[in-house]
Amino acid sequence: MRKPILASIAVCALMSAFFIAGCGSTSVAAPPTPTATATTPPTPSPTPVLDSTFTSPDGAYTFQFPGSWSSTPINTSPVVNGVLLVSADSQNLFVTAPLTEGLPSSQYVAFFQSFLKGAGGTNIKTKSDGTVTLGQNTWTVEEATLTFKGSAYDAAQFALAHHGKSFFVIVMAPHATSDSVGTTYFQPMITSLTFLK
Repeated sequence: MRKPILASIAVCALMSAFFIAGCGSTSVAAPPTPTATATTPPTPSPTPVLDSTFTSPDGAYTFQFPGSWSSTPINTSPVVNGVLLVSADSQNLFVTAPLTEGLPSSQYVAFFQSFLKGAGGTNIKTKSDGTVTLGQNTWTVEEATLTFKGSAYDAAQFALAHHGKSFFVIVMAPHATSDSVGTTYFQPMITSLTFLK
């Protein structure tokens, strides 16, 4: 995901109106009579509907997600008590991958590349993107562009060590919508992730 997923930017515009009085005139114009105008309040941006809660079978972590997304458990070594969530349109993927072991952070990129290749990704280009704090957790972030199911996709991996074991969240969305999907869904989902033990 590109930077807009990790940070929101607020832009404020200030507009001014200038009153020009009759130049060279000796008379003073009366102030205009105020008129009432109807204003429409701005439409709030849609709040993601994170109306379902996932709690891992071992009770180690929990997070919220859209109830319309399908879920599939992941228990393929070294991942245990993970989950794959897929959006209703089958375009966006959210994966939690708690490992049974701890990987050094120098191996996070290799794990990410292996995951993307295993998912069927090609033309994978990764880059490290530092760290970000979302909710209660500080994550090491890797980003990627790839071809997935014949289309251009963006992906990101959020990784941390928890009780000596590695924990990954991997997200994927079509390139054309990755920024909006990241801001609307992925970021709030990761922000809601809480370790219970």
